[in-house]
Amino acid sequence: MYNTLPLVEVDEAAQSWIKLVQVRSLNNGQILLSFEENGSEQPRSGKLLVKDYNGKIEPITITLVQEGISESIIKEKAALAAFYEAMGGQNWKDNTNWLSDKPLRKWFGVGADDKGHVKYISFWGNGLKGYLPKEIGDLTELEELSLSGEYSSTSGYRPIPEEIGNLKKLKNLTLQGLSFSGTLPASLFGLTELEQLYINNPYWMDPQPIPPTIKNLKKLKTLGINYANITGELPPEIGELYDLEYLRLNFNN
Repeated sequence: MYNTLPLVEVDEAAQSWIKLVQVRSLNNGQILLSFEENGSEQPRSGKLLVKDYNGKIEPITITLVQEGISESIIKEKAALAAFYEAMGGQNWKDNTNWLSDKPLRKWFGVGADDKGHVKYISFWGNGLKGYLPKEIGDLTELEELSLSGEYSSTSGYRPIPEEIGNLKKLKNLTLQGLSFSGTLPASLFGLTELEQLYINNPYWMDPQPIPPTIKNLKKLKTLGINYANITGELPPEIGELYDLEYLRLNFNN
């Protein structure tokens, strides 16, 4: 039986996303490849040229096609772009791969699952200045939103958007040092998967009590709302948070 080690060449235009891992004999017929994720909306194609080392078999061209990202990921990508603009992304200390066609998990501060859905956004000490755009509510697979920003007198004071209530899988919401106005959105108290809610130094929040709907956050372990102009007494419903381990309400009214 004729057997030889084939020569495999990846088309130069596709070498950025198709990597040759291992080649076995033509008789075994195994060529092992690895593929970089496609972070673009558009599909892409690349070619392999398979040659017989001894020249006894005609070369074979194999065309590989990789689909673009799905409609849901396109929507999440647009939400991140809105976040970038609202939070002054062009002035961040590190904005590696933001607004690029790289997979979202390669955007600095972003984590994604194996399907490409955004699971967390985490920024600390990166120069965030601005507000949360309403598009944040389109990141419906998000489990952690953890942001530490810097006070800005030029970005405008805006409320935390009601659309944050769309993040039904959110477990950790930490917002520190950002310039929010208004009151805490009612939808916030419908995020029943929350285990940590920590809002610190929002600067320009209106006077507000902690609402009775705090009882909906049954899984809360950490609750901290500081410098947020909280008024009045704690509602008795807070006693229904049986998993609560940490409560901090400093510098309120």
